[in-house]
Amino acid sequence: MRAQLDVIHDMFEDTFDALLINPGALTHTSIALRDALEMLPLPVVEVHLSNIDHREDFRRINYIKAVCEASFFGKGFESYLEAIEYLQTKDVV
Repeated sequence: MRAQLDVIHDMFEDTFDALLINPGALTHTSIALRDALEMLPLPVVEVHLSNIDHREDFRRINYIKAVCEASFFGKGFESYLEAIEYLQTKDVV
């Protein structure tokens, strides 16, 4: 996980307009990832292929959602497309 957090921390040194992230299982387990995302001075959008609200009980814990501007999930690859369209309406991509 250290490498993923390093990438997020490195975003402070580069110019990015937004972060679209599929945190996978880290959604339910990583406060470190949540803290790193919260510090970013840009829009963060969460994406999941499946509907995590309709899966196992432990997946209903979402440490990431509160620090994301929007979340898209449950529609497979279409979730990514919706997230990109959302960011386009915000004029960040």
